[in-house]
Amino acid sequence: MCVWRLRNQKEIVALLEELSALYPIPTLHEMYEAAVGDEPHSWWYLDLVAKEKTRMFYIRFEHRQIVEEVSPEELLAAAPRPDVEPEPAQQL
Repeated sequence: MCVWRLRNQKEIVALLEELSALYPIPTLHEMYEAAVGDEPHSWWYLDLVAKEKTRMFYIRFEHRQIVEEVSPEELLAAAPRPDVEPEPAQQL
């Protein structure tokens, strides 16, 4: 599937929702914007029959888009820790 810059926001949302099983919508939106904004008349190529999602997304036919995925453990380790400890819950 080749996707050029879409002028209708509803079409963009529908496309991203259809692809949201692969990546979160904000990630897909960044990929779309990077592809169609790369240069004049650029497009986003989606190989919907690819066996691996790392081989599905391209800027034109020239550049593959690969998302660096982070494990839940890495996300928790990178999360900011609160400086103050929460107060214990009160029983009523």
